Amino acid sequence: VPIQGETPEPELVARIEALGDLPEGTLGWSLIDFYRRNDLETPGSRASVVNHLYIDHDMIHVIAGIEPTGEGEIALGAFQSAMDDTPTSTFAFLSALIVHEAGFTNLDNLTATEGTLSRPGAIRLMAEDLARGARCTADCSLVDHIGLAALPLAEVRERFGVEPPHDPHDGHHCW
Repeated sequence: VPIQGETPEPELVARIEALGDLPEGTLGWSLIDFYRRNDLETPGSRASVVNHLYIDHDMIHVIAGIEPTGEGEIALGAFQSAMDDTPTSTFAFLSALIVHEAGFTNLDNLTATEGTLSRPGAIRLMAEDLARGARCTADCSLVDHIGLAALPLAEVRERFGVEPPHDPHDGHHCW
């Protein structure tokens, strides 16, 4: 689907929402569950030049088992940066810090927060997910996520060496 920015992308929405028809426990089904569980719109529902980026970002959330809380966004950036030290992964980490620590954004409907790392447990969460990302055996961020959608999530995690979080029930993870 070609990238747009001026209008919503109903074809993209339909393609992503169709992943919910995959068997429970697959990566694609888990992405739709992630959107439902966190009351998130499907990318493409609104006009944005970064709808396709959101899908990849959200797939990384699902594979890593990190929820989209402010602390979780920073932890995901750390996780991604530790998987592979590339400009893309560094940008992902810095973007999370800019939005959720410094409180700057003018992109779409993102809610900026300030001082997220001063919240109880936030630094520990970031450090734990940084370490989990460093232990991955391959980078799951720059892959064909839609091509992997029909695979069981457990198999996808195993393929990239993604280990479970220390506490999968801490409110910032879903494993």
